[in-house]
Amino acid sequence: MREIRRKIGHIFLGSLVAAGIFWGKIDAFFLFGISFFLLGFFFIVRKEREKHFFWKEFLDFFERKTNFPGASVVFFFVGCALTAAFFSQKEAAAAILILSFGDSISHLWGRKFGKRTTFLHPEKKIEGTIAGILAGGAAASAIFPIFPAFLAAAIAMILEIPKIKIGKKTIDDNLIVPIVAGFFLHFFSF
Repeated sequence: MREIRRKIGHIFLGSLVAAGIFWGKIDAFFLFGISFFLLGFFFIVRKEREKHFFWKEFLDFFERKTNFPGASVVFFFVGCALTAAFFSQKEAAAAILILSFGDSISHLWGRKFGKRTTFLHPEKKIEGTIAGILAGGAAASAIFPIFPAFLAAAIAMILEIPKIKIGKKTIDDNLIVPIVAGFFLHFFSF
């Protein structure tokens, strides 16, 4: 149930950020500010988590068990901020919709209906990736023509499958997906 709450929150938050970027109400500077605020906030919460019942219950309701609570939210905002910094409003908004819908639906669909694992990552399902491509492409096609929207979603969701590492640290897919999608949408903008 926690994963469903997380992914619904991912879709809702991503849709709000994408709309704000598309309509010029949110920019990269604002998103970087939120990222740094959340990083500091979760750093403090990490130390105080066991002392304060409210924070423990709140984080346990939404967050996966990790060494650093809130890491996925921080990476989400950093990924959105980088995308907003590098690409046009239209490209960034569509790329964030691909992240929000594609990543969420691929995970939920793959867990519920997935039968075949991908050869790039044993925990990810082919059916989930296909569902993520369809959901991300459909969401992005609200802003971009269908062909580039679905192609960008397909490339981004396929690159989301393997665990990409720098040294021993895995790069969060909230950084990879919107930047890759934004790059291909930018390419098709010409």
